[in-house]
Amino acid sequence: MKDRGSWNVTIGLMLLMCSGILLATPIVGTNAWLLPAMITIVVLLAITQASRQFTNSRVLSVVIGLITLAVAGIVLAQPTGVGDVFTAVGRQLSTLAEQLPSDQPPLRETPATIYVLSLSAGLLALVADLLANVLRAPAAAMVAVAPMVAVPIAVGLPAADWWAWILFAAIAVFYLYLGYRWLKQVEDDERTSAGFSVEGRGLGGFFGAAATGGVTVLVALLIAVLAPGPSGLWWNALGANSSISTNRVNPIIDLGDDLRRNDPIEVLRYATSQTEGQLPYLSLVTLSTFSADTEWQPAEFASSRSAVGDDLPLPSQLANQPNVITVNTNVVIEQGVSAYLPLPSSPLRLGAVEGEYGWDSTTGSIRNLEDEALAQSFHVDSVLPRPTEEEISSRTAPTSDDFAQFLTLPDDPALEQIRAVMNEVIDPNASAYEQALELQAWFTGGAFDYSELAPVSGGYDGTGLEVINEFLSTRSGYCVHFSSAMAVMGRLLGIPTRIQVGFTPGTFASVNDIGQPVYSVTTDNLHSWAEFWVEGYGWVPFETTPSSGIGETNVAEIQDEGETAPEPEDTVAPIPTEAPEDATSEPEPTEEAETPEPTGADGQTENDGAGFVWTGTTVLTLVVVLLLLILAAVALAPRFLRARIRKQREQAVAAAAPEAAEAAWQELLDTATDLRLRLPRGRTTGMLSARLATLIGLEPGDNAAYALRRLGEALDAATFSDPENPQAHPVAWQDVELVRDGMLEHASDADVRRATWFPASIVSQVRARGARKRGRG
Repeated sequence: MKDRGSWNVTIGLMLLMCSGILLATPIVGTNAWLLPAMITIVVLLAITQASRQFTNSRVLSVVIGLITLAVAGIVLAQPTGVGDVFTAVGRQLSTLAEQLPSDQPPLRETPATIYVLSLSAGLLALVADLLANVLRAPAAAMVAVAPMVAVPIAVGLPAADWWAWILFAAIAVFYLYLGYRWLKQVEDDERTSAGFSVEGRGLGGFFGAAATGGVTVLVALLIAVLAPGPSGLWWNALGANSSISTNRVNPIIDLGDDLRRNDPIEVLRYATSQTEGQLPYLSLVTLSTFSADTEWQPAEFASSRSAVGDDLPLPSQLANQPNVITVNTNVVIEQGVSAYLPLPSSPLRLGAVEGEYGWDSTTGSIRNLEDEALAQSFHVDSVLPRPTEEEISSRTAPTSDDFAQFLTLPDDPALEQIRAVMNEVIDPNASAYEQALELQAWFTGGAFDYSELAPVSGGYDGTGLEVINEFLSTRSGYCVHFSSAMAVMGRLLGIPTRIQVGFTPGTFASVNDIGQPVYSVTTDNLHSWAEFWVEGYGWVPFETTPSSGIGETNVAEIQDEGETAPEPEDTVAPIPTEAPEDATSEPEPTEEAETPEPTGADGQTENDGAGFVWTGTTVLTLVVVLLLLILAAVALAPRFLRARIRKQREQAVAAAAPEAAEAAWQELLDTATDLRLRLPRGRTTGMLSARLATLIGLEPGDNAAYALRRLGEALDAATFSDPENPQAHPVAWQDVELVRDGMLEHASDADVRRATWFPASIVSQVRARGARKRGRG
C-alpha cells in the first residue's frame, strides 16, 4: 500500500496546488493562465498516481511523472506539427526571455508567460507529489506552495486577495488531514499484517491537521503582509535591463541602459491625423526637481481631476496664438510600459481609456491612479505649440512666483563651471530667449558627438552637476546629458525649464484603413528633452540632442499605393520650428478615427495573438480530454479483466472441470490480494485457511468457515490425495461467494472501492505471467 500512494492524498494535492496558484495571481495582470495551469496540475498528478497503482513502484511513478511533464511542455508550447515540437518550446522560452527585460510586474499575459507559468505549476505539483506519496511526507509537500507566495513579494507585488488565502487555508487543513489518515492507514495495515488488531480512528488527526495547517498559513500570511512594501528591488536587481525606465519612479535613471539594448523592443504604435511638418514627441513624465546630490527628479504627481470624461482645460496661453495646431492621435500601448500615458504635448480630450487616470494640471501628465502600467488602445486630441524663432526671441521671462520651482538650482561650486562654459557661447547683449536659441544651435551644430557608450566608459553617466561638467568637457553623450545641461543653463538664464521623458516619433510602419500613417515606437525611441516656458505658448521643447540620436521626425509622405516616399536626409529636430504655411489646413480631430492595429514581425495583427492563445487553450483542452479518456480506459481495464477471469473460474467450477478446485482457491487468493489482506507465502493450504479465517474474523461454526474448509480440502484432494477422482470432492461456487462475502464484511469501504476499481491481483497476474515467460526463455 505504501508503494502505491493514496488517491485521497493525490486529490488533496490537486486541490492544494490549484488553490496555491491563486496566491500567485498578482504575478500576471490577468487570470487566463490559471485554467491551463490547473489542468496541467490535475493531469500530471492523476497520471502519476495511476502509474503507482498499476505498477506498485514509487520510482517508476516518478519517471512517468517526468515524462508526462515533458509531454505537457510540448502540448503547452502549441507546436504546429511534429517537426515543430522542439522549435515551439524554444520559441516560447525565447519569447519570454525577450519579454522580461521590457516588462514590469505584473507581467503581461502572453502565450509565453502562460506556457512558463503552467509548466512551473506542473513542476511544483510533481515536487509535492514526490514529497507526499513517494517519500510519505504529506506535510512536507506544503513546501511546494512556498514559491507561489514568495515570488510576488520578491518582485515587488502585494499579496493575493483575502479570499484566496481563506480558500487556501481551508484546503490546506483538509489536505493535511487526508495525509494524516493515509499515514495511519499504512501503519494500521502493517500492524494488521503482523497479527495485531486495530480499532477505528474516527476523526483522529483532524485537530492536528487543523493546527498544522493554520500555523503554516498564518506564517505565510504574516510574511506576505509584514514584508517590505512592493518595491520591485529583487526584480530590478536581476539586471540593468530588467525593465524599461518609463515604468520607474524616476524614469531617467536607466534610460541609457534601455537605449543600449542589443534588440530594441516595440512598446507602442500610433496613428496620427497630422499630414505634414514635424511630428511631436510623446511625453510621459515631467522632471522638474533638481538638487546638488541627486538626479533630476519628477515632482509628486498631483491629480487635479479625472483625465477621462469631460474635456480637459485648454491652456489659456494657447487660446489665441497663430502657430498652434490640433492633432488627433490613436495609440496602442503594450502593458508594462508606463503608468503614464504617452501624449503629444497638451491633451484636450481623451477617450477609450481602460482604468482610472488622473490629470496633473501643473505638468499636463496623465497617470494611472493605481500606478498600473496597463495595456491601452486609446485616442487623444492634443494642442501643439509651434512658435517661430522670431516669436520666441521677442518673449521675456516670467517673474511670477508660480515658476519658482522651475528656476531653482542648487548652491554648488560646480554650477559656476557650467556658467563659465555657457558664457563662452552666448551673446551677453542678447535677450534671455535669444541666448537660449544660441545654446540650442551650439549643442546641435556639430560641437558635440552623440554617444551612448562614452558616458559609461568615462564614468559620467547621469544628470548631476559634476556629470554635466564632465559632459561639457568631453562633449560626448546622449539625450540625458544634452537635456539636463540645457535645462540647467536655461535656469541660469532666468528662464523656467524642465525635462520631459518620453519617446521620439518613431518610424513609419504602415497606413491604417482611413489613410493615416501608423508609426512604430521602440525602446530605441526613448528620449529626454528640455522644455522652456515661452509666454503665450507655454512649455515649448528645446531640442539639443544631435540628429544622429533622434532619427527621422518628419511626417511620412504617403503615396497613393500606401507606401512612403524615399525618406529625406536626417535633419536636426529643433523644436520650436518655423510655423506651417497654412496652419488651418490641419485635419480636424476625429473621435471616430480608427485605432491602428499593430502588427508583429510576421505581419499579423496583435489580435492574432489573442486568437493564438485561445486556439492553444482549445487544443490543450482537447488533449487533456483525450488523456482523461485514455486514463479512464486504462482504469477500467483491470476491472474488466478481473470480471472476465472471475466468470471463467465460475464456469469451470459449474462444469466440474479438473481445474475447478484450483480456480476456486485462486479466486479466494485474488480477492484477498484485492482487499489487501496479507497472506504469507509458501504455506500449506491448511495454514493459509487458518490465517485467512483469523484476518476476516471467522468463527469455527460460521457457514463461511465451513465453506473455506471445504474449498481447502478440495484443493488438497485435487492436487495431492486423489487427483484422479475430482468428482469425489466437488467444488461449489457458492462456497467461494460465502468466503468472499466474509472478506468484504471485514474490509473497509475504501478497500472495497479500491478492490472494485483497481484490483491489485491483475498486476500480480501480469507479473507472474512475465516471470513464467522469462523462465521458459
